[in-house]
Amino acid sequence: MAVTRRSGGWKRGLLRVGLLGTFAAVSIAQVPSAHAQEIPQRLIEEVRSWTEQPTVLITLRDRKGRVSAISQSDVEALDAEWRQQRESQKRPLIAQVVGAPLSTFLLRQQVDAGGQFIEVFVMDVRGLNAGISSVTSDYWQGDEAKFQKTFGVGPEAVHFSEVETKDATGHRAQQISVTVTDPETGEKLGAITAEVNLDIAALYARSAQR
Repeated sequence: MAVTRRSGGWKRGLLRVGLLGTFAAVSIAQVPSAHAQEIPQRLIEEVRSWTEQPTVLITLRDRKGRVSAISQSDVEALDAEWRQQRESQKRPLIAQVVGAPLSTFLLRQQVDAGGQFIEVFVMDVRGLNAGISSVTSDYWQGDEAKFQKTFGVGPEAVHFSEVETKDATGHRAQQISVTVTDPETGEKLGAITAEVNLDIAALYARSAQR
């Protein structure tokens, strides 16, 4: 199983569904950092566009009302349950998220990109998975920079992880995370993270230049 580096240490890699340091929080309007330049601007804009999609907004609005009041101990219990279910044949919590319309939407974006996205997932106001293109190692992302440096910063925040090399493929990869904001109220609803295969993205860029 591949291993993915995340804030706070190494976590177990991702189990695919279907087809499959130093951080910076910046605004789209600002000049990208050195890390930001690793991901092509067209993919940054594509991920940003997902924050306006009805499926994303409807799902996160609904979850905001349901998860805002739950305790931190309940959040951690759900996270533990998710990790336990990954090792079991009975997966009601995981199945609930995998079967959500938002997960179908994210998987479609990943497939349509032709391998440029390794995974995509959306987090609600508590940092819990609201939609996933592949099964993440944990359910709660709220303790990680991808959530804290976006949702925790503000509506225009964009976070880029360090570039890493995937053990399974040898490809270079980097995550981009953005805040999702309700266009009607201005309230923060959650965040989106997309992991980009930098090598495949570069191939697309070279092909487009020919």
